[in-house]
Amino acid sequence: PAEKAILGSLLYDPESVDSIIKSLTREDFYFTLHRLAFDALVNLAIGDPASVTKITVADRLEPYADQFPEKSARRFLNLLPAGNMQGLSYHIEIIHRLSVQRRLARHCQEIVERCFDDHKEDLSHFLGEAEERIFSISRYVREDTYYDPAILVQEVADSLEKRYVRAHTPGVPSLSGMPSGFPKLDEQSRGFQPGDLIIVAGRPSMGKTSFILTIADYVAGPEVITPEEGQWPVAIFSMEMSASQLETRLLSHAAGIPYGVLDMGTYTDAQANNLHNAQVAYRDRPIYIDDTPALTILDMRARARRMKREQDIHVVFVDYLQLMNGNKRTRENRVQEVTEISSGLKAMARELEVPVICLSQLNRQVEGRPDKRPMMSDLRESGSIEQDADMVLFLYRDEIYNPTSPAKGFCELIISKHRNGPTGMIPLRFVGDTMRFLPHAGAMPSSEDDTYFGDGHAAS
Repeated sequence: PAEKAILGSLLYDPESVDSIIKSLTREDFYFTLHRLAFDALVNLAIGDPASVTKITVADRLEPYADQFPEKSARRFLNLLPAGNMQGLSYHIEIIHRLSVQRRLARHCQEIVERCFDDHKEDLSHFLGEAEERIFSISRYVREDTYYDPAILVQEVADSLEKRYVRAHTPGVPSLSGMPSGFPKLDEQSRGFQPGDLIIVAGRPSMGKTSFILTIADYVAGPEVITPEEGQWPVAIFSMEMSASQLETRLLSHAAGIPYGVLDMGTYTDAQANNLHNAQVAYRDRPIYIDDTPALTILDMRARARRMKREQDIHVVFVDYLQLMNGNKRTRENRVQEVTEISSGLKAMARELEVPVICLSQLNRQVEGRPDKRPMMSDLRESGSIEQDADMVLFLYRDEIYNPTSPAKGFCELIISKHRNGPTGMIPLRFVGDTMRFLPHAGAMPSSEDDTYFGDGHAAS
């Protein structure tokens, strides 16, 4: 009855088409005949509501006449009830709810069938895919696709007022997003925003993993504890290094013991005391590490979704993009696979409403240039990485190529793309012993480095 009521509304009140197609598609109708009639009525009503009559609709349905009772589409239309606007929303809700339930039942049935399938498949991948299929049902819950201007303006005004108060309150950071621990970067980025995909790229040995560990440690540390939210939990997906290696790096900096000394176990009794204090401090630091190798974007999104639900993570770090896998259909085309991964990371950031900071390798063509500072075109197997990213950061340490460089112990953090702010170069200190980046208030030691990227310019 509900499906026929909607078709009757379209037939007798074609102006209702906008309200109906905002919430329903042909796939929401259970009966094939109703889908055919819906298509014909909608196409006519969108083009010219005045053209909708039983004759014109029957003409549109003539190729499918054999499927209608008594092979007459006209007779089918004659039996449709005259719709009314009062009951329209009620019938839309019924059709939509039943459609979602059918999708859910179909997905569940397919999952059950696969559970009893003799074919062996990776359990974690199967669980991630099953969770994704169930979660995808929520995408069929249709809401208005546009905002009421009065409501939108008020929401933005409230947000701007909070930023104003924060900016004019002494001692309160004026950032609108997540801090990084690097004042100059925070000033230019205004903090990493929820829903943003930030790519951090560089050639091997530039310190990419150390850079994100420095940020993760700061975000989860006592400096960022707020009265409203407490600590900020972070998630790290490490496909290159083990969780124990990453934790050792964190303890190395916290204890002030060179990483190599910790790795070899040659630290002194005094250093052992510092290490013990660091271990005690880090037991309660909310840094959650998943070191499963070669994750697919589907697996990662499922795991990150659970971390968000269970630990309320505020940011996701990924080390690194090129070690991830796409689905089986895209693995024969690496560029297409990387495109799927980067767009999936961006979708994950928006779904979880957290920044996603992902490491990426660069092409070797960098090595062939006299100036080895990276550019956007150097992103390896770029696909849509540049397009999907809201911010692209490059790390460049001149000492890697020039051992006698005056910039030894320093790093250029190059903001090459920033969708909502300026680009530019930010100097950082790099402490090799503890593999840690530190803020640097002055300019780079080399005047050539100082003038390479300037102080920042507006993003195009």
